[in-house]
Amino acid sequence: MPKVGIAGLLSKKFLSKIKFLDMKRGFLFFVLLIISYVSLAQIGGLSASKLNTLSATVVGTGKLEFEPSFSVERDIFLVHTNVYDRDTALHKSFNFRFTYGAIPNLELGFYMPVSMNDVALGVKYKVFTRQKVLISVIGGTNLAMDTTVSVNNFGGGLVTSLRYTEAFSSDMELVYLHNNLEPKVSGVFFNMDHGLYIGKIQYVIGFNSMIVPANMQLSQVWITPGVTIENAQQFLIVITYNYSLLKTDIRSQGLSFAFTITLE
Repeated sequence: MPKVGIAGLLSKKFLSKIKFLDMKRGFLFFVLLIISYVSLAQIGGLSASKLNTLSATVVGTGKLEFEPSFSVERDIFLVHTNVYDRDTALHKSFNFRFTYGAIPNLELGFYMPVSMNDVALGVKYKVFTRQKVLISVIGGTNLAMDTTVSVNNFGGGLVTSLRYTEAFSSDMELVYLHNNLEPKVSGVFFNMDHGLYIGKIQYVIGFNSMIVPANMQLSQVWITPGVTIENAQQFLIVITYNYSLLKTDIRSQGLSFAFTITLE
């Protein structure tokens, strides 16, 4: 058996390390795709009356909602190997939402992070109105803004708002989103928020879910408590915390702040 010198051993260790780093980069690239997919999972740019779930109400005709937001989120991913390995990452983002009431019962939305790596376009149309029940249809697409503009994903769904009393209400959202980058991780998203006003503060408990039929390990359910604070008629503060419940490959928890300003 031929002897291997120190340089040979070092080169082998170096090559082994390179292969490990390449595998890790490949995994992290896939993770980034999923993060992008989850963070833009909902139809972007549309209005909500509570936390992460859209409402069936629409912005008034001729009015514009402007919403800057800041979020910090810790993502935990379990890597399936012979031994489970945990990879964590802390994500911070600053984003802007613009929602315009174009005509009665119709709003148009635009969502953009400061990085402008991705933007989202959305539309909401209110189709049913009763005293305690509102229903709207929604649709939209998320675009990658690289050297060329390409479609990351697109989809549509329904939003229902139920008003039990003047102070107590619920929003429910069902969306299918097709992922152009990874069609196998296309999925269904079901969200619901329940809110109760006590004075000018609305206390909200929400549940957000992502179901990927082709790979249930990429599915998740989050519990989302938070508050909305209405200090003025046209100004709203939203504070949200989210925590994942299922022991799947994607787990996260985070905190976000948003300031909703209505302009006429």
